[in-house]
Formats: sequence, structure tokens, C-alpha cells
Amino acid sequence: MSNTLPDEGEWILTAAGGQPLPPFVKLSVYFDCAFGFVQGMNRTQQGCLSKVTRIAGDRFGALFQIGAVKGQFEAKIKEEGDLQLTFLAPQRTTVTARPLQLDRDAVVRRLGVPAARALVAQFGARTTRGAFPNITREALVISLLKRIDQPESINQGMTNMCGPAAFMFTFAKHDIAAYTKFVIDLYERGDATIGTLRVTPSSAFCFDHMPWQTSSPADWIALGSIRDSSNWFFQYHTNELPFFNAGTRSDSPLLTWEGIRGGTTAGDVTSWLKNMGYTSVVNESNLVFCSTLDNLRQADARYRNGEKVCLLVCANFLDAKTRKEAADGGRADHFIVLASPIEIGAEVHFTLYTWGSFRPLGFRLTPEEFLNSYYGYIAARR
Repeated sequence: MSNTLPDEGEWILTAAGGQPLPPFVKLSVYFDCAFGFVQGMNRTQQGCLSKVTRIAGDRFGALFQIGAVKGQFEAKIKEEGDLQLTFLAPQRTTVTARPLQLDRDAVVRRLGVPAARALVAQFGARTTRGAFPNITREALVISLLKRIDQPESINQGMTNMCGPAAFMFTFAKHDIAAYTKFVIDLYERGDATIGTLRVTPSSAFCFDHMPWQTSSPADWIALGSIRDSSNWFFQYHTNELPFFNAGTRSDSPLLTWEGIRGGTTAGDVTSWLKNMGYTSVVNESNLVFCSTLDNLRQADARYRNGEKVCLLVCANFLDAKTRKEAADGGRADHFIVLASPIEIGAEVHFTLYTWGSFRPLGFRLTPEEFLNSYYGYIAARR
């Protein structure tokens, strides 16, 4: 096999025996334009590379910053596409980096950000009345710009729309310009498409006031519209009594049936991902029985292979106040998106996306304890 650097690549770092842990776990590099990206080890931190320089056909060097840590490394490509990284700072260490199947979404995102910002600028300059009269253009512009810079800021808030949030985060990472156009089209026309999925929220939903449960116009329009459009029986209104079409100030799920009207199945997410254009979508989850360690390892392997992976879990382990409460687990009620490889040893470690941010697991759980909250995964590959 040739030992020549590709034009772009993505690798997972593994420390050699006895060596200190590297300052980041994931490395993406685009050699054509001196662009790079790094992701933190077991943390929510992310960072960037600068001055990515080809030293020779098989070697390159770069400076990086992740959080408050700055450093420098040199890398040499080896057989089978592995990299040998030698960190010169902040401390000298050598690590091996295994290649991932390159996530083409990263390339699309890099090229799509300027196009997304141009769409928002054009949208903000128009003055016509939109399909959501209770949301101003100015508020939506601010909300969209934040999501262009940080797709992980997409946040369901206190609604039950974790499924739409996981899907919309994946969509925004998949193609930020298409995501931006989707939200703008919904606002201006009252309908929009994602691949072959047509989203047409009801007029009653469009005329809703944005509820207190969410603070982002972009998220209310995108998440609420796809949920309302997909519901076959109920329209989606967080502050309305079912059947009576009467408003209520109560936030009680017993009165508003939020869990039913806002709830999303794994089948919904699977269907949306297929409609988005992913050629292979696998649903290895269920709502009844906790899944297995082998299933969790499969989810990790698919992520390391460059696939998008959503986990179906009990949200209890994320917002538990004590370790015992987190370890006890509970029923399947929440979708999260995998944002790092899963380290499975004496304890389970990984970074995830949910509720508007990247976050690590809140408590150190053994594999057996974690499985009390784990109900499988959905994986998608382009």
C-alpha cells in the first residue's frame, strides 16, 4: 500500500503502552486548504489546527489549540493508513492514529457554512410576512446564526422532542446549508423538504406562540414542524388540551399529552434518516428490553467506521442526582447522538450530544450499570 498522504483524512488516536494520553482523541485534516479539526479526549472540548504543513509526501506537521491547551505535533503516514504522531508540545509523547472511513459530512459542512450565512443574510434583508407570524425575522436570524456556528446548540428544551432534535442535529452536521434553507423555507412558505421528506406543519401550529418550554425560534420551527407534520392523529401544540383545541397554561403531561404528541419512535428516526439520503440505515433498538454489551460494541464500531449513530436510552442516567440513581436505569425515553468513540472497560466513557450541547456521562458507570439505561442504536451511512 502507498504511504502517501491523502488530500483529506480522519483518524482516532490511541496511546502506546506507557505513554501519556494525547490531548485529543480525534483528528480530521484537509490538506488542500490547510484546515484541521480536533476533538477532546473524554471531554466536551473541541479545537482547531493551524498551519497544517506537508513536510513530505508522507509527513505533515501542525499547531493545535483545544481549550486552554496549545501544542505542536508531527505525523507520518504508515502502512494501512495509520499515522504515527509525535507530540512536541505540551509534552513529548508518541501515539498511533487509526484511520476512520472519512465522514464526508465534515467536508460538506466546511464548504456549506459560507453558503448558510449568505442564505441567512438574504433572509434577514427581506420584509415579507412569513408563515409563522408570531416569530420575527430578527429573532430567527440570531437563532440560525448560532446553529450555523454550533449545530450542537440545537435544543429541544423542556419539550418531548428528543427524536426530532437528534435528527435535526444530524441533518445540520450532514449539510448546514441545506438545514438553513429548510428552516427558512418553513418560515417563509410553511413547508419544506429534507431529501424526499416533505414537512408541512398545520396552520394552527404555524400560528402558535412559541411556548416557554423552548427558547429558540429555529428549533421551535424545525423540531415542532417535523413533529406536527409527522403526527397522524394529534396536532402538536404544547399548551393545548387534546380533543378540545383549548389553550392551557399547565405544563402537566397528563393534561397536554406531551409524551404522546411530542414522542418519537425509533422507526420515525430511521425513516427520516432514509429520506435524508443515507443509503444504509440500521435500527438495532427496542422499547421493551435493555440491550446487550455486544450491541453497544456494535454501536461503537459503526461510529468508528464513520457512521452517524443515535442511541436510545433512559434519560435518567443523564440528569440523575446520585450515582445510584444513574446506575438504576429505567425505561427507554430519550434519543442521544454519539459524539466520540465508546470506551468500554471497567467503566463506560463517551461524549454525546443532547439538550443543546456536547457532554460526557455524568457518572462513572460499569458496563452492567450502563446497560440498565441502554436500549440499542440507530446507525446511518451515506
